[in-house]
Amino acid sequence: VDLVVRALDRHGLMHEITGVLSKESVNLTEMSVKADPSQGLVELYMTIEVSGLVMLSRVLDKVGQLPNLVEVKRYRK
Repeated sequence: VDLVVRALDRHGLMHEITGVLSKESVNLTEMSVKADPSQGLVELYMTIEVSGLVMLSRVLDKVGQLPNLVEVKRYRK
């Protein structure tokens, strides 16, 4: 499943996101980052492996609760 996370760029953001994935036993298979320093924003494009919609919903919810997060959603390449 492809996701995009938009957030205020800050120290520890990637650590917190990957921590959520790890706690939920989600495999991260691909990641790329696009930063916009002028606006202080970052976009993280990720591909994850989940067992179904329930797990995907839980991951989206938990990542969405992280501080300074603007948006997390499925992304179609």
